[in-house]
This record gives sequence, structure tokens and C-alpha cells, in this order.
Amino acid sequence: VANTLEGNTEEDNYWRTNYNTTQYYTQGYDYDTDYRSAYDYGYRARGHFNGASDFESVEPSLRTDWEQFKGNSRLTWDEARLAARDAWYRIK
Repeated sequence: VANTLEGNTEEDNYWRTNYNTTQYYTQGYDYDTDYRSAYDYGYRARGHFNGASDFESVEPSLRTDWEQFKGNSRLTWDEARLAARDAWYRIK
């Protein structure tokens, strides 16, 4: 659980507080249902692809797997991508 947002209260709280101030936030979507899984996906991916220095190099793989990972999120990959990218780069 340590490599998930569930295992990192500080990161989870950061995104919970800030998700709706981002340029990609869509009115009517909420953190727990929609955005949390996108941030968690980027957070996990950073750990999984620890040799990759940039999000863009692994993004095709992430795009492919988003539908299986997203759970109840209503975000398409194009909507979730920037949130996942933000989480990736936040945890250097």
C-alpha cells in the first residue's frame, strides 16, 4: 500500500486539497470518484517505471491500461492524463 495514495496520506491530502484548482479540473467531477484514481495511477506508475525519467516515455503504456485501472472514475484517458502526469512529476 506504500506505493499508492492510500499509503501516502501526505500526497493524498495534497491532491484532495488542490485537484479542483488545476487547469484540467472539470466542474462536476469530484476527487474521490474521478480524480483520485488518476493521481494514484501516476503515483504508482512513477514507482513501477522507476528507470523512466519522464512521463511522456511511458504514457503510451499508461493510456492502454487506464480503462482497467480507473475503477469508477468517469475520466477518459485524455481527461485523466494531466492529473496522472502531475502526480508522476510531483514525486521525484
